[in-house]
Amino acid sequence: MSENTEPLRKMTRSQLLEILVEQSKAVGEIRERMEQLEKQLQEKDEVIEQLKKELQEKDDKNAASLRVLQDRLKKSLAQNKALKDAAEMERQIHTKPLTEAKTITEASRYMDQLLASTRKTLAQYHKLIEKLAKEAKKHE
Repeated sequence: MSENTEPLRKMTRSQLLEILVEQSKAVGEIRERMEQLEKQLQEKDEVIEQLKKELQEKDDKNAASLRVLQDRLKKSLAQNKALKDAAEMERQIHTKPLTEAKTITEASRYMDQLLASTRKTLAQYHKLIEKLAKEAKKHE
């Protein structure tokens, strides 16, 4: 320890004061820099929190949109099933009299009814498909 203090003992008071002033300035600059860094860190933390909040809001919005789309899909599937069931029922209704028809004219009339029902069902399918395509384009 005496080795470290020997050079200091040989210095004059003004030199020692000068060293203390320089060290004080250096400590002040370090404190200032540390305060700046802490301020930047705090600002970045605030930005991160804001981004997290925005991300959560977007996640919530996307989840809500997904639920709406799932509900629409369920409704569309239900409509599709109802149309299939109606078409099957129509087919059964028209097929039975067709097999029981006694004349070609009677069978032809039943076939015409079956064809009309098929056209009607096909038109309903087309409308449903167009509606689904429009919905899908809205959400792209």
